Amino acid sequence: MINLQSKENIQKYFSKIGYENNPIFAFDKTKLDFTYDWLQNAHLISNTDDFKIWIFEIDKLKTEFMNTIANRLYRRNPFDYNLLIFTTLDYSNTVFLHYHRDNDGKIKIRRLRIEKNRLTATDIRILSEIKLSGKEIIDDLDIAKVHKDAFDIERVTDKFFEEFKVQIDYFTENIKGLESNKDKKNYALLILSRLIFLYFIQQKGWLNGVKNYLYDRFQYCLLNDKNYFQDILKPLFFECLNTPFEENLFTKNKRSKQAKSLYENYEPVLDDIEIIESFHGIPYLNGGLFEANPYYEVNKNIHINNEVFQSIFENLLNKYNFTVREDLGYDTDIAVDPELLGRIFENMIIEEERSNTGSFYTPRNIINEICKTSLIKYFSNKFETSLYNKFEYLILHLEDENLYSKQKKVIIDNQNTEIKDCSVYKLTMNEATKVLNELNQLKICDPAVGSGAFILGMLHILVEIKRKISLHSMASRINIFDSKKEIIKENLYGVDREEGAIDIAQLRLWLSLSVEHNANSIEEIRPLPNLAYKIIQGNSLFPSIDGIDFDEEFNKLGYGQISLFEKTSKLHSIIDEIISKKNDYFHATVNKHEIKNSIKELESDLLHSFISDKKRIPESLNSRELFSWKINFPEIFENQGFDIIIGNPPYGAEFNEYEKTFLKSKYPNVADYESSQYFYLRGLELIKPNGIISYITTNTFLFNVYAKNFRNEIITESILDSIFDLTEVDVFKKAKVRTVIKYGIKNTMNNYDLKYYNFDSEYEGFYYKNKKPIKDLLKNDKTWLYMMRFTEEQEQLIKKIASKGKPLENYFDVSQGLIAYDKYKGHSPETIKNRIWHSNYPKDETYKPELKGEDVKRYVVKWNEKVWISYGDWLGAPRERKYFTGPRVLVREIVNKQTGRLNAGYTEDEYYNTPSIINIIQKEQSKVSLFYILGLLNSKLFAIYNYGTSPKAKKGLFPKILVTDVRALPIKLGNKEQTYQMETIVHTIFRLLSEQGIEKEIEEVQLEIDRLVFEIYGLSNDDIHTLLSIID
Repeated sequence: MINLQSKENIQKYFSKIGYENNPIFAFDKTKLDFTYDWLQNAHLISNTDDFKIWIFEIDKLKTEFMNTIANRLYRRNPFDYNLLIFTTLDYSNTVFLHYHRDNDGKIKIRRLRIEKNRLTATDIRILSEIKLSGKEIIDDLDIAKVHKDAFDIERVTDKFFEEFKVQIDYFTENIKGLESNKDKKNYALLILSRLIFLYFIQQKGWLNGVKNYLYDRFQYCLLNDKNYFQDILKPLFFECLNTPFEENLFTKNKRSKQAKSLYENYEPVLDDIEIIESFHGIPYLNGGLFEANPYYEVNKNIHINNEVFQSIFENLLNKYNFTVREDLGYDTDIAVDPELLGRIFENMIIEEERSNTGSFYTPRNIINEICKTSLIKYFSNKFETSLYNKFEYLILHLEDENLYSKQKKVIIDNQNTEIKDCSVYKLTMNEATKVLNELNQLKICDPAVGSGAFILGMLHILVEIKRKISLHSMASRINIFDSKKEIIKENLYGVDREEGAIDIAQLRLWLSLSVEHNANSIEEIRPLPNLAYKIIQGNSLFPSIDGIDFDEEFNKLGYGQISLFEKTSKLHSIIDEIISKKNDYFHATVNKHEIKNSIKELESDLLHSFISDKKRIPESLNSRELFSWKINFPEIFENQGFDIIIGNPPYGAEFNEYEKTFLKSKYPNVADYESSQYFYLRGLELIKPNGIISYITTNTFLFNVYAKNFRNEIITESILDSIFDLTEVDVFKKAKVRTVIKYGIKNTMNNYDLKYYNFDSEYEGFYYKNKKPIKDLLKNDKTWLYMMRFTEEQEQLIKKIASKGKPLENYFDVSQGLIAYDKYKGHSPETIKNRIWHSNYPKDETYKPELKGEDVKRYVVKWNEKVWISYGDWLGAPRERKYFTGPRVLVREIVNKQTGRLNAGYTEDEYYNTPSIINIIQKEQSKVSLFYILGLLNSKLFAIYNYGTSPKAKKGLFPKILVTDVRALPIKLGNKEQTYQMETIVHTIFRLLSEQGIEKEIEEVQLEIDRLVFEIYGLSNDDIHTLLSIID
């Protein structure tokens, strides 16, 4: 057991796990320059290899107090390592605070909160993992690393995910009253999401003043033979949280006797339950989260037994700490936080649905980057230079508390720092007013909102901007709850095709509001807003149903052009009334259903105003599939569109034949029905002139030869301002996809520069790499990759190499390997699934050895001796036999990820292979030796050339060389001496490879080949240095 009830006990614990005791407890806090009234005592209990452990006794465990001390210690010496333990005077509550200096030079704080000395599984794990006994510790750096690893929030959330999925599966299996497994799983997710929401809420004492209310009522059911779902959760959800107090508000719906029994005459079952009397009762939360779901909870008889909830409590909810503080990235509690709800949703999409929708969760740091950059780019056209510079500074340093210090350390180019007077960036009162007015008018939308990650990111950033401006320029403090509510109402919108996504996105916004609501009693808890017209279910790409493209019908009449609206007073009147009703609905409580019905009727009137053929209008507008940007957001398109479109649109989503026809007609320049490209073009349609589109998408549009028309369209029909390359970063844990962030502007220019930024993994930030005029991009439209990757000097060298030789296919025949199975050649699904022409032994004379890609090494080929294939005309694409027999060079499609080198091997044996290997045989009239080619292919120069010119050479996990790339490789023939030297060195490598333990000698010989190839292509030392900088 870990006893934390006194400083002596805490010191004893750390001594037990390998830390050195400091015999003198009391520490004069004035020596630390800590003269805060709320700090009572400071104790230095351990100093192990200069790693110090402090106990600070403070009046209240306020985050502000703890962060003040952490920041003061950090600023005094950023390279001093400490663990800070904060406790109340009676040691009843304790917080362990770990901080470290990140690569960007800023402090990052991680807190572990322990209440009433009740340790969860998470608490025990972390306090056990920081032990030093049994570990190799040299200095304080090693101890600091032990602590950094133990306080890693990602480990907590990953573990929570795993156990959440187990509980969802168990929950799904034990729901009675629903037929399909999908319905059961969706309902299990809904109930568990509500429970997690309430776990956050009960931390504030809002459930009858009891912070462990939900589990206490479960234990009550076990003792009294009651069903937790029927007797507690249903009346709690529908009759309390969704029904106002009768005493405070007239309502048709009254709380039943059963509902009132949840808080009246309440007697706790669990020991050590404290009741906050001012929160006696269950509040009315409104918003819709606890309304009965019309599909699952109306006229349905669902039953869930107590064993399901017992498993959820014991194996999930009670094992973790919960915090109502939202993770800001740089300041985090080691606990389950509100953001986790969104990650749960993304994580719970089954693989089949994920492949259909192309949805993946974007990490928090990437979201923050995109949100901030979007605001910076948008306001570059709104503010004069002086004000814009101040606004940009504010955004880039938003997390800094000493924002306008006269001696502030500022990071330059991700590495260097300098001391600057940053008080010059402080906004004047007039400037602050202008910025706030502009922010209030912003309209931001995520058209593939998912769990709401991007709109939540924008919410946090916008409220922090307003807080900092009010604090520093207006000497006032904003009410965070009111500010967030206003931002949600005026600035944020989202659309998604998945109903579950809409539910979670709305839930996260409600929770974000609840977190900031500091009520002192149950009566002060304010109802949550209704978000049905802010986060809407719909298909962003298809504003069409029953053959009507609603948005196109509106466009025919010039929808969005003020002059036409002025001529249509009736139309204006309808739109004004819709906007008014939506404002009413946002705040509505008892009459919200009546308002919603009124809005539905007005939308019908709006629709009828545009569609002349009334028979074409669907009979009911209640269909959840009916969605039109122009109908659902008239207040936006009355003013020409959104200011910012942002998000992570689906990539590789699947479409049916009708959808493909529609998309092909509307967006003819999109290749291969790539959904992310459709969303980009759709986004441009949704923003107003000079609006910003900010997406993180797959990087394939950069190099896909079929995406040429799409690339040309987005740089000529709009401004593609910049690309931030994340190709080398594993952005998505659940998706091996390589990404870029691209920022576009709805405007056109005859010529401009597209800016390109790379990501520095060491410093975790972007840096400017180069820029390209669009006229150059239009001339070289086969691929943008090499133009983006290289400096002008590097680019010219790549072109120089290409000009030195002739295509390899001039001297050799090149072919992909065979394709064994092909449904378009009549092969049945059973034939393909069972791989009937493959075997692990030769069944008859038609069976031949088959190579795997990994069998092709550099210079040699070594068959795996496991795979055989029956070769003949029955195969999908057997290729000619000559490519599998006789002297030849084989090139593995996948290149070395670390070095970029090609894997080319020589063989004369009869081996067959699939397209993962490319076959090269000598043409009859060619006098170029296969051994000469083998040396070229395995050289450093060809690795660099392929990296610079092949579309797939930078494809993340599996960089490749394609058969078309091999055919186009520029072959320069050396003179007689160089050719002889090349062939001799290659044969030397053959000999060395047959021996053991001589890797060093082989590497030295390879360097000889590299030097020889550079010489053959006539490259100077400066050229070589420039080329090596590309890939090293």
